[in-house]
Amino acid sequence: MEKLKPNFLFIALALLVILTSCRKDKMTSATGIAAAPNNITATAPYNIYILNQLNAQYAGSISSILSYYNTASKTLITDQYGTANDGMQLAATTNMGVYGSKLYIIGYSGVTVADVKTSKLIKLVNFLYATHITFYNGNAFVSNGSSIAVIDTATFAIKSINVSAVGLAVANNKLYATCPGSNGQGNLVLVIDLTTLMVTKSIPVIPKPIGIAADANGNVYVLSPFDDDFISPAPPLPPNYPLFDGFTGGMTIIDSKTDQQTATFQSQQVLCNTYGNNIPIAVCGDFVYFFTIYNTIIVFNTKTHDYTGFFVTDGTLFNNPYCITANPATGEVFVGDSKKTNGVVYAFNKTGKLEYTVTTGVLPIQIVLVHN
Repeated sequence: MEKLKPNFLFIALALLVILTSCRKDKMTSATGIAAAPNNITATAPYNIYILNQLNAQYAGSISSILSYYNTASKTLITDQYGTANDGMQLAATTNMGVYGSKLYIIGYSGVTVADVKTSKLIKLVNFLYATHITFYNGNAFVSNGSSIAVIDTATFAIKSINVSAVGLAVANNKLYATCPGSNGQGNLVLVIDLTTLMVTKSIPVIPKPIGIAADANGNVYVLSPFDDDFISPAPPLPPNYPLFDGFTGGMTIIDSKTDQQTATFQSQQVLCNTYGNNIPIAVCGDFVYFFTIYNTIIVFNTKTHDYTGFFVTDGTLFNNPYCITANPATGEVFVGDSKKTNGVVYAFNKTGKLEYTVTTGVLPIQIVLVHN
């Protein structure tokens, strides 16, 4: 089938953390699952929020659906947000994240803030189109292509960083923002001081940087897509895991301690997938996961700086994968894939074998994991 190509920008990965006793929630985790409170172990049960665009129930509209899957009871509430808010619908959305006790859903009309346990609406924070979100020290940082909004998570007051940015990640007390540039011709990652909210450095990377994520050691991984005007059609997948010398696109690794490149993998990387300005990426322990143009998941070892092969080991095939999230407590990897009439979330164990699937709206654009 023809791939869905949404007309919105997407995401860097959502960062999830615990609620503390102070009024502002405190950032403690840079992964795809909320850090566990002190009385809950790292392997405590979790449930799944799934943000869907173009749900079949609202075919032809631009509404979004927030679904909720209980992994213990194996039950899905298709329209969790509507159920919790007297049938209220979400406008078109692009991304979401959890910070402390709140769920932040971003999109064309700003940010919808809801209670993470009940999905009850807390606040609508209105501003221009929002695309990516991350968190640090009681603030939510939201990019919209032309600037970055800084939202106080306690008061919802807004400041602005006047830089053009897409993907966002926090490492070593700094914000890193990808800047693809006009018509995708940029090649910079901006480093922003989170005390002054000022840009302190511009780091050249492989052109068209979009996807970005950080690991627990302070390394920042930046993905740039291949240029689909450079080679058309894309070549067939050769056997034995090829290395495509000479193609554009690749991964740049930045050390957040020095804000210097430590490696680039332009000629060795199997080309990453992109839909508009979305390059899904997930970091889990010593591994980085992302998609190729052939809808397969590549595993990059952060210690050896080697591609260790394809993640899926049981033959599962994807049609139009749009998001990826990992659980650092278990090593599980979750993929949102769109079909013609519905979408599917696939849950894999750490060895790449399918555990279960969840049927979703047509285009699952983000997955976040939350503790019970």
